[in-house]
Amino acid sequence: MTPMPYQLDVEKLRALRKRKNLSRTELARLAQTSAHTYSRWENGSIVPFEEEYAQLIQALGCGHDDLLTDQPNPKFWG
Repeated sequence: MTPMPYQLDVEKLRALRKRKNLSRTELARLAQTSAHTYSRWENGSIVPFEEEYAQLIQALGCGHDDLLTDQPNPKFWG
C-alpha cells in the first residue's frame, strides 16, 4: 500500500460525515474498512493509505484534495 503524502483534515472529515448523516460505523462500512480504523483516521492518530483514501472519498462523494491539509505525512516523506 502507498502512504498518503499529506495529512487528513480531520475536522473536514468529521463535518462531511455528519453532513451526510452517517455514523462512524456506517461510513467505515461504505469505505470498506473497520470501524476502529475509521475512528483512528477521524481522530488523527493514523493517516489512511492512498488505496484506503480512494475508498473513503468515493464513499463520501468528494474530490481527492477535499479532505487533505498541506501538512506532510512523515511516513510518505521519510
